[in-house]
Amino acid sequence: MMISLKKITGIILIVSGLLFVLESFPISFLSANEIISYSLLAFGIPAVYISLNLGNRALLVFASIVFMIGILLLIQINYEIIDTRGIVFVSILLITGSISFMLFLENTSQKIFLLLAVVFLLLGYLSVTMFKKMGLLILSNKIANYAEDIWPIALLLTGLFLFLNRKK
Repeated sequence: MMISLKKITGIILIVSGLLFVLESFPISFLSANEIISYSLLAFGIPAVYISLNLGNRALLVFASIVFMIGILLLIQINYEIIDTRGIVFVSILLITGSISFMLFLENTSQKIFLLLAVVFLLLGYLSVTMFKKMGLLILSNKIANYAEDIWPIALLLTGLFLFLNRKK
């Protein structure tokens, strides 16, 4: 008997809610970030398993992203990383590589996913080891600073464009 994803999500939300309530009391042993991280991990693992059994690629990609974000938060908490900007670029590369690998495992006849996984995982590794020495991370941080200023304008313009060009 396979438990449904709705039941798993419901159980995770109930447990997370109870942990958040307990967090406000002095008996709590988990922080809010840890609760979120463990909740994402607890959702991601069975969701990936269920999506592989059902052959649902969209759920597989979503569940893989959720699981990897849970791992990222757990790493950030345990290693007390204060400035998270330095790990965002690396995280995007590693998450994309992991998702590509999961898509390859779901359908091993499509070798392009394996190639993409190797490329993104290799770029993620190189961004940690070599790109830092070459100064590319400094350049990407400057671009990210500019993107923070432009991002709200881009969102507003895109939303306006979609709203004005909708079918009436």
